[in-house]
Amino acid sequence: MSDDTFMSGRDKAVLTGLAALTAAVIGILTSFNAVHWTTAETALVVSEAAAFWALMSALTAHLSRQTKQQPVAVAGTITALTTATVAVGIGFSWWNVSSTQNAYIVSLVTALIAVTSALVARTKVDAHMPGESGASPQVPAPTVDANGRTRATTNGRSNPARHMGP
Repeated sequence: MSDDTFMSGRDKAVLTGLAALTAAVIGILTSFNAVHWTTAETALVVSEAAAFWALMSALTAHLSRQTKQQPVAVAGTITALTTATVAVGIGFSWWNVSSTQNAYIVSLVTALIAVTSALVARTKVDAHMPGESGASPQVPAPTVDANGRTRATTNGRSNPARHMGP
C-alpha cells in the first residue's frame, strides 16, 4: 500500500503539522522551565503525545471515505495510547501504590485494552485471502510415485526431497 492510499495529502499535512506543533510546545515548556519535569517525565509526555497523534492518524485513515477502514491500526494505537497514559500516571505519581501494584495496573490495563481492541478489530476484518470464497483452503492430496511411495506436495507440486512413505 502506498502512502497516497493511506490518507489524503491534506490530512497528512494537518496531522504532521499538529504533531510538530505538539513537539514544539513540549520543547518550549521544558526549555523555559515552564514545567519542572525530569528527563524521564519529559520522555513519558513525548511518548503520550506520539501515541495520541498515531491514534489520530489511524482514526483519520479509518474514517476517510477514500481509504479502506483501518480497524487493526485503530486497535493498536488505542492500546499504545492507553499504555502510555498509564505510564504517565506512574511516572508523575498520580497515584501512590507499591511497585508491585503499579506492575499489576500496567499489566491488567494493557491486557484488557489489547484484548478488547483486538476482538473489536477482528469483527471488522475478513481473514480470507482476496478471491477466496470463505471456504477452508484445500490441502492438496499427497502424490504416489511409481514405486508406491507417498510424496509430500507443496502448492500441488510433488516434492521428491520429502518422502512420507517407506
